[in-house]
Amino acid sequence: MTGQSTLKQLQDKLRRSGTWLLLGVFCVLWVIVCRQITQVLQQNYGDRFTNARALLEKAVLESTRVDLEQLSLLERQYGVFLYLYNRNEEIELPYSISEQKEAWQPQAAALVQSCREALPAGEEHLQEEPAFAGARASYTVQRLASGQTAELLILQPDDAMRNAILRACLGPTVALLLACLFLIMFYRLWLTRAFTPAYAAQKAQLDFLSLAGHELRTPVTVIRSNTELLAQEKGGAPTILHTIQTETLRMDVLIEDLILFSRMQTKNLQLNLQRVDACELLLDCYTRFYPLLSAEGRHLILQPPPEEDVFLQADPMRLGQMLGILVSNANAHTPVGTTVTLGLESKDGWVELYVQDDGPGLPSDSKQPETVQGTHLGVGLPIARELAKMQGGTLLQQSGIPHGARFAFRFPLIQD
Repeated sequence: MTGQSTLKQLQDKLRRSGTWLLLGVFCVLWVIVCRQITQVLQQNYGDRFTNARALLEKAVLESTRVDLEQLSLLERQYGVFLYLYNRNEEIELPYSISEQKEAWQPQAAALVQSCREALPAGEEHLQEEPAFAGARASYTVQRLASGQTAELLILQPDDAMRNAILRACLGPTVALLLACLFLIMFYRLWLTRAFTPAYAAQKAQLDFLSLAGHELRTPVTVIRSNTELLAQEKGGAPTILHTIQTETLRMDVLIEDLILFSRMQTKNLQLNLQRVDACELLLDCYTRFYPLLSAEGRHLILQPPPEEDVFLQADPMRLGQMLGILVSNANAHTPVGTTVTLGLESKDGWVELYVQDDGPGLPSDSKQPETVQGTHLGVGLPIARELAKMQGGTLLQQSGIPHGARFAFRFPLIQD
């Protein structure tokens, strides 16, 4: 549980840190985009104000005849408020005045009055940008050739520019926010999928440790009980000592299997892959295990090899160990008198080295076929499966016909 809790804490930490990192990136991008939009709009509004002043002054001040419709069009096009005065009288433009412009009229009139008071005596032309709260202002007075006096006040409210900036930033903000949410969801989904193999490996490790503990408990129990008998009885000492020795050897094999499995999981196992004669390998396995199975009342049979040579790419020592695991399992999980067959089949570019028995068969909850979970079948099968995978092979499992079990290692066939 501690390992699982640590893995969960690591996943939660990566999820939180990744989410905050993406939010931070979103905030930085949002600031950069909004700043660029603000700079562009400010420059645009400045250019529009300058162009509006030039065009309006040319239309008003350089001609005795003012085209008011053209001026109203310029006002709408450039986003400014235009106030015209002639002989101190305001000229009404021939279009409906917006409520926003009408609200600025009292302040505009006060600004024009203050500029008139500051006009030097005898001046026929004056142009300045007076300070005005909440808007950019330009005041121009010009005495026309007709003898009339024309006054022009241009206002560009600051809130119009702010509203334009907010409207311009709204679209990129929504787009960046949706992209950030999508990336966060994608990151969390990716993180969940990335940790799925780790959780599966951890569960397999816990199952394997539980199985190993169960397997080690049996010889320990036998050794303990025989030790107690040895302390109480004297006549059966040789038999008891033989049992202790047998179970100790069994424990040694189990511990070696655990070490080997650990090395495979940490990728520290080195393989010596080479061209292997499958027939010679089966003959060697038969020679090693025939005395053991005969002594325990079982029959080991070697099927006649095919006429042609069969070669595969594997580590001969590890492959012999894998076949030994299958033969040992058949010897350990079948009753006395069972026949165990050792042989090979070559077809469709594959070669299968199999061990088949006519015992009671596989448990009813075993997976069928081609998957081996390593439960209730001994510690060696997970090791055999991993060794086969590391050498490019597969461990197959199926029930025998009409009874018994068949395990086989499938490898690609090497052609001469």
